[in-house]
Amino acid sequence: MRLSDLRVDGQPRPVLAVDVADAEAELGFPFPPGYAELMTRLGPGSVFGQVRVAGPRQVLADRGFAQGNYGWFVEDDPDRPLGVVNAPGEAWPARDLLDLVYLGYGGPNSGCLLLHPGRPGRVYAIHRDQYGNGGPDDVVHFAGADLLGRDLLALHGWECQPLG
Repeated sequence: MRLSDLRVDGQPRPVLAVDVADAEAELGFPFPPGYAELMTRLGPGSVFGQVRVAGPRQVLADRGFAQGNYGWFVEDDPDRPLGVVNAPGEAWPARDLLDLVYLGYGGPNSGCLLLHPGRPGRVYAIHRDQYGNGGPDDVVHFAGADLLGRDLLALHGWECQPLG
């Protein structure tokens, strides 16, 4: 997908490439493909009216997100395997949830977009369950390897056609 295909809510607020690079250095792993281009051209905010992508400063500020949101899920059995939907053969121990880094949000029926430090260049998602809770149901979803990729957006039912 090209950035020109995206409809961004509000005025673009691009960030400097050095801010993206500094955040990557502080995190210790790179953002997925497409992130730097999105941030330096449009900046953080909402795309298509529902997909929110956090800027580098917000990503750093929210590093405790997974611990606060998924710690309860890990307590019972941290070694329990979690399947990864759309990534055959990939599985994680539940404790890996605590390492996830918040990248954005996909709207009321989707879930959070997340990065895993040990799996750079890949975007994951944890969908909301049928009760609207933000917890995992023994699976994590592989959302794609490119933040601007059609596969990532289509997985969540987001509009992926060029807008004129």
